Amino acid sequence: MRQIVLIILFIISELPLFGQPINECWKNGNNKFSGEFNSENQRVGTHIYGYRNGHKKLEIEYQNDKINGQMVSWYRNGQMKSKANFKSDVLHGKQTFWYKNGKVSVQQYFIEAVPEDYWFSYYENGNMKEKSFFVNGILENKWISWHKNGQIAELGFCKNGVRDSIWAEFYPNGNKRSLLKYKDGVVIDNPVFWWSNGKIDEMSSILYIRKLFDDIYYDNVE
Repeated sequence: MRQIVLIILFIISELPLFGQPINECWKNGNNKFSGEFNSENQRVGTHIYGYRNGHKKLEIEYQNDKINGQMVSWYRNGQMKSKANFKSDVLHGKQTFWYKNGKVSVQQYFIEAVPEDYWFSYYENGNMKEKSFFVNGILENKWISWHKNGQIAELGFCKNGVRDSIWAEFYPNGNKRSLLKYKDGVVIDNPVFWWSNGKIDEMSSILYIRKLFDDIYYDNVE
């Protein structure tokens, strides 16, 4: 009987104590996991995961088993990888991603998981890659992208999530590549295409128009 009691006490001592910090380490002593659970076994407070080399891997703020606050991740070298804000497990606020070299990769905004405001993305060299604007999760107003060398790649406007008005494409040398006019996502005028040397590409214009009319024809047949 005494042996059974001792075994039970040993098992209990090995179980996590809810409401108390729980720590798990790598063999070299560095933190692998630390966090706290409440009496209902729900995650609470800040939970931290670590790499074997001692750098942080992930840090999450919990409240009653839901992510409330920031979730931050790091690369193995210690450089920050991502940072996001949550409200009851839902993205809410700013979210940012970084390259391993420390430069920003993507910057986004959410209101209860719905895209909102300006979104930005960047090349690894730090140059802007894309800029867009959301209203209640729908693309609106100016949309613009750049080539890696900093030259504009594409420029246009959106309305209710689709292309509207003039859309222009450019070559990395800055010369125009194409010019199209949209209304409610549909091309409404003959497009114009250029070669990279600045001369008009009449063949591409003809082929585009031909394909456009073919698509309209087959859509009507179906």
